[in-house]
Amino acid sequence: MPDSRLIESESLQSSQSAALRQVSSLMEKLSAGFELLEEGVNLLAEKRALEAHAVFREVERMEHESNDARKNISDSLSTGALASDERSDYLVLVGKIDGIADRLNFVAAYLGVPHGFAKGTLADFVRGILAAKKSTGLLQSSLEALPRRDPRIMEICYEIEVLERKADSIKLETYKKCLKNSKTRQNAHLVYLIADKLEEITDLCEYCTDLVRSLYLKSV
Repeated sequence: MPDSRLIESESLQSSQSAALRQVSSLMEKLSAGFELLEEGVNLLAEKRALEAHAVFREVERMEHESNDARKNISDSLSTGALASDERSDYLVLVGKIDGIADRLNFVAAYLGVPHGFAKGTLADFVRGILAAKKSTGLLQSSLEALPRRDPRIMEICYEIEVLERKADSIKLETYKKCLKNSKTRQNAHLVYLIADKLEEITDLCEYCTDLVRSLYLKSV
């Protein structure tokens, strides 16, 4: 007769693996979104605004796909062998990741509006994008390490926290430079909003580190 505890354990592992696969798929959409955003800003720097606008519209499509994916994942998590507290961690995690997609779309939408930003400001936006992209990539690495119960998850989470502080500095530097630049001073509020949303992505990643740590500690 099959051991009921073994069956229960295998069912739990299957549910955990399924949840992580779905979250990983959602993270891949974000990765594509960052690539598009960086490409769009570079096009703006080359004064190819129409092409940049088309790229930014792709980010909007990605955000819609992310919303749909979050709903599907939330529905699938309602069934399976996950404990209620673990299910709650995954649901919050998915919500925060979808929040990253929302902010990517926000940035793309405002960059797609005629603005006349100086090249220096656009370069600072790229710095913010790269910091947010790296933070999200580290988050994905930590999630991929969960099935292996890799203790380096703790180190990765710490890297995300350090990067969040760096992103704070990038945001403030971008805004200060904008205020000093006569060409972009009239767009100061818009520059701040864009820089702030990019920094919020690293905030969300930092928030997720608590969830990743929780999932890791429950698995060891």
